[in-house]
Formats: sequence, structure tokens, C-alpha cells
Amino acid sequence: MSNGPKPPDHVVITWKDGLPDDPLEKAQIESILIGSSLTSQYSAIKRLRDGDDEEAAAELARILEERGVDAAREAAIAAAQGAPVPGEEEETQEEKSTSQRRTEAQIKQQIGWNDKNAGRHSLRPKRGG
Repeated sequence: MSNGPKPPDHVVITWKDGLPDDPLEKAQIESILIGSSLTSQYSAIKRLRDGDDEEAAAELARILEERGVDAAREAAIAAAQGAPVPGEEEETQEEKSTSQRRTEAQIKQQIGWNDKNAGRHSLRPKRGG
């Protein structure tokens, strides 16, 4: 006497993960792990790209090659701007003091500092206590 199909005896429901994977979030997490030295670039590439060993190794090789070129270019720019270049001698204490005085003089000039009316103010940090 039933007026329709018979209900099944056993029902199985397979749920998918509630949220889709966010590629930006995954990349940010990998970046943090690399920056914290908790993972290697190779492992991060492999996880992000779902690639095999060969693909990850090839991508890492390309990254390192690009960085080598960029590092040399950045070092040349830094040297042209007077920044210290790794491997060059460090400034002596006298050169640092002269450089600091020159910088202080430039700041004073830019802000219109007048030593005659400055009173007890100074751009130098107080020493001692």
C-alpha cells in the first residue's frame, strides 16, 4: 500500500572540506617558514606546486640563478650609492665619527637648527647617566 519508492536501508554521505584551499595563504605560510629557517625553498616549492623532485629542483635552480644576477646588480647599485659592500673594509671609528658629525650637520641645516639658541638641546644621545 505504499505510494512511492521504498527508502534505502543505508545512506552514506561524503562531505568535502568546508573551505577551498587558498593559494595566497599557502604561499604566505611557506614564505614565513622559509624566512624562519623552518623549511627549505626546495620543500616549499614542492608543496606549493604539487610537483615532483625534478620540477622542484629545476624551479629552485632558476630562482637561485635569478638571485645571483640580482644580488650582483644590487651590490653594484649599493656600491655606487656609497653603501658598504660585503668584503670591503669596514669604516674606522674615526671615519664613523666624522660621518656622524657630517650627518648631524646636514640634519641641523635641513631643520634650521641654530646652535646659539639651542640651549641644552642636542642631536647626540646623552652619555653616562
